[in-house]
Amino acid sequence: MTFFRINSLAGMALLSLILVCGPPPAGGGPARLEVAVTIHPVADLTRSLAGVRAEVLTILPPGASPHTFAPTPRLLRRLAGARLLVMIGAGADDWATKLVGRRTAKVVLTRGVRLLPADGHGRAEPGHGNPHVWLDPVLMKTAVGRIARALVKLDPAGRSYYLARRDRLLVRLSALDTWIRSRVKTWRHREYVAFHPFLAYLAVRYGLKRVGVIERSPGKRPTPRHLAEIVRAIRRHKVRFVLAEPQVTDKAARVIAREAGVKVIKVDPLGGPGTTYGRTYFDLLRHNVGRLERALK
Repeated sequence: MTFFRINSLAGMALLSLILVCGPPPAGGGPARLEVAVTIHPVADLTRSLAGVRAEVLTILPPGASPHTFAPTPRLLRRLAGARLLVMIGAGADDWATKLVGRRTAKVVLTRGVRLLPADGHGRAEPGHGNPHVWLDPVLMKTAVGRIARALVKLDPAGRSYYLARRDRLLVRLSALDTWIRSRVKTWRHREYVAFHPFLAYLAVRYGLKRVGVIERSPGKRPTPRHLAEIVRAIRRHKVRFVLAEPQVTDKAARVIAREAGVKVIKVDPLGGPGTTYGRTYFDLLRHNVGRLERALK
């Protein structure tokens, strides 16, 4: 899955100039560590780790579709000064490496993770697969440790500060995992249909069963035959809803839901400060689990 592309020659020219010349000089006083993160949920966790010792910039703005977003010149200038880039990997945001300097350190969250297939079928190709690992709080415990190590390497003077904040964050992630398990075990239903396989890691972790995917890869419209197969799967498995996302159109999901006589429920994989439910990583996960619970309990 590719989140976005720089879609003009002018944009590429500007990016090249920024990366050669570097960012504008900072004002007086010691500069904080500049950290860039591709998506909001991971940026929120990174801010919790970094505290006052780093400035964390989220590349993808709230509410933007990761498939159509293009960076502004101002954003490109800021990214040129990033000391650390935290990205998802798995082919999702390889574009981000072109937005930062050559010496920028990188943390790739899916590196070392056994990836699920991007389309929900077969096996994942090496280095590519389903990138939505951040929706599994257990996998994010490993990610938090890796981000903390990268911060310590770039800012050794803050070692005890970062590690203390890491430990507190790991406790919170463990508590979130325990809370989700306590909710899911009360649900009578487990089956769902999704617009695309963004819930895969959370589903595997907590025993949910996806019985159909409408759009198996970004931008690939489902055929009438595939839509009919989804409707039959909904009826056969007595699925009660179709999952959609606020960042992409839910037209196909609504067509299927209407044909199958079920509801459309929106679950947000990204959240953001502009939402009422997903300003923090923990708020986002609790919101999504709550939405699922109302349909599955």
